[in-house]
Amino acid sequence: MITGISAEQFAVVAEVMQHLDRSPPSARANRRKAQRIDVRTTMSAFLLNHENHPSVRIFTRNISTSGLGFVSRRPFKLGESIAIPLKWPNDERKIIVAKITFVRYVRRGMYEMGAEFQQAVRESDAPAALRQIVHQR
Repeated sequence: MITGISAEQFAVVAEVMQHLDRSPPSARANRRKAQRIDVRTTMSAFLLNHENHPSVRIFTRNISTSGLGFVSRRPFKLGESIAIPLKWPNDERKIIVAKITFVRYVRRGMYEMGAEFQQAVRESDAPAALRQIVHQR
């Protein structure tokens, strides 16, 4: 479920998701070795390659053990590093560091992207600088 956005924003994201889902299978070829699971939610991604580490809202499409597929209004650069804080039920919050591996413009100002997971650390085990980045919002 996508939360924290207006009805108008949701309509745009929903339209983009439907467009992507209707794409021919060849355009959606599974380039990941791990099986993908459809997950549609809103997350914050922190840009690690930028001085102020801004937070960007991303809308997830799918996740696997190797990476994450998502859409966003902001195009990320290939190779750019992001940090995504995740909280699993009955577990400590984790910080996932990922590298952007795929970017393409979809429509209506939205970009589809893929990120490969580089590491996942418990928040308590993360370096102080990384913990500070994900708590600045």
